[in-house]
Amino acid sequence: MTDDPLDEPAVPPARGGGVREWAGWVTRRPATFGGLLVGLAFFWVSLTPSLLPRPWFTQGAVSGISLAIGYGVGSGLSALLRKVLPSEPSPQFKAVAWKVLIAASILGSAVMLWASKNWQNELRRLMGIDDEPGFSVLGLLLLTLLFSALVLLGSRMVRSFARFTIRQVDRLFPRMASRAIGLVVVVVVLIGLWSGVLWRGAISGMNTMAGSVNGTTTEGTEQPTSDLRSGGPGSLIEWDELGRMGRDFIGRGPTLTELEEFHDEDCCLEPIRIYAGLDSAPTARDRAALAVKDLDRAGAFDRKVIGVFSSTGTGWINPRVANSLEYLHKGDTAEVSIQYSFLPSWMSFLVDQEIAAEAGVELIGAINERVAEMPEVDRPTVLLFGESLGSYATEQAFDDMADLRAASDGVLLVGPTFSNPMWRELVDNRDPDSPQWLPEVDQPGVRFARTPADLVGLREVPGTHVVYLQNSSDPITWWSKDLAFREPDWAGSPAAPDRSPAFRWYPIVTFWQVVTDLTDSLGVPTGYGHHFGSNVVDGWVAISAPRDWTDEDTARLKAEVGERG
Repeated sequence: MTDDPLDEPAVPPARGGGVREWAGWVTRRPATFGGLLVGLAFFWVSLTPSLLPRPWFTQGAVSGISLAIGYGVGSGLSALLRKVLPSEPSPQFKAVAWKVLIAASILGSAVMLWASKNWQNELRRLMGIDDEPGFSVLGLLLLTLLFSALVLLGSRMVRSFARFTIRQVDRLFPRMASRAIGLVVVVVVLIGLWSGVLWRGAISGMNTMAGSVNGTTTEGTEQPTSDLRSGGPGSLIEWDELGRMGRDFIGRGPTLTELEEFHDEDCCLEPIRIYAGLDSAPTARDRAALAVKDLDRAGAFDRKVIGVFSSTGTGWINPRVANSLEYLHKGDTAEVSIQYSFLPSWMSFLVDQEIAAEAGVELIGAINERVAEMPEVDRPTVLLFGESLGSYATEQAFDDMADLRAASDGVLLVGPTFSNPMWRELVDNRDPDSPQWLPEVDQPGVRFARTPADLVGLREVPGTHVVYLQNSSDPITWWSKDLAFREPDWAGSPAAPDRSPAFRWYPIVTFWQVVTDLTDSLGVPTGYGHHFGSNVVDGWVAISAPRDWTDEDTARLKAEVGERG
């Protein structure tokens, strides 16, 4: 990285040309004292808890990246310090400093690794999860070294490329000008390489892999024989065009018999489900228009309730959400969604926000346009749902909260992202005495809920209801770019019930910890992370339950969809 006042003079790299010269550019000399000191501190901090429990192999990735970043920061600070100090420390001081650093790294790391295991298990117990049985200190350390080595290798190659570029420009311009020009060239090349080759290549590769999965069908999912479903007889949308998640949505759900058994009466209807996959039409507008036509074909606009679902990245529709709405309204429902991506939810959250927004705008707009053509007395109840990035897509179809409430009859948004514009406005303007993870807002029909108890009384509030279900440990909701350098409100007081007592926000490190939390946000029990389970039932009940619906009915329905989920 850079020179350090506590290091011996650098050994000049070999000048034999060819491979030896390139090797000298990349490997340079041994690690710096300042880099190791700050890197060690970053490593220790990375072992502290974040939102969700981390297994040892995930911890290795977080620690490796953190150590490498810390090393770079420490080396840079050392270089600045060397320019300020009038002279270098004595050799005796250097020797003592290195011995202290080595002793501290061994003893401190042993203590922090032991504490880390306890912190992670403490967080697991808070969430009702068993302690990690196979915690591997050796595996964690090996992965830490591997990830840190890869990051450092990449940074040193960038440094070598910058030096090479400046040398070439040196031949044409004065030294000061060549440095500036060379650095600009390097930045432009790196940005272009990242955005144009590496990033697009990574996304393309993920899309290819996810696309191959999209073409498969989940075991047990069968093509419908009912004309009330896309892919069934007479449908305008072919079964093979739906994608894996679309086929799951269409090919499953409660039957008419199951609905009547739940309600103990024979006045239920067979639900309508319509879905357009990425292969159904080339654009989001075309898929939305096709979905509306298939709804018309199935007689959906004669139903009591139309549920408009903005899917997650892969096109997934939460089965508990879809099933519970059908049970709640005795099957007198039509549910519709379109697909916009192949990517897993957490990756779509990072890269697919624009196409998710487009899908929400087109589908909700097409439904509202069709409903507006009907006489007001004949119009169905239009309920909107979005989960994760789907909640962002739903919000994007409207200018503001007043517009959203005026154009719908109820909205359930689950696990909102930090990018949701309406969510952010509500949270930023909340009652200052309420925490960010459970805000109280000055809009009677809008309610945030972490547990079902938070929704008590909403049914009695007049007007259109909007419910945000959000877990206080959900990284989908709490991750943002600002997390790297600014402490978020949710990290302050009062602490959420599922937050580890040892949790602290640290610049840069917490950012990477929560990034890794994104990848396992569903691997926790209901009410934690991005797992909402049957709590979605309480959301629908608060928004659109029939007048004669009771708390006992809610408990029965939660048990029903919990078993089927």
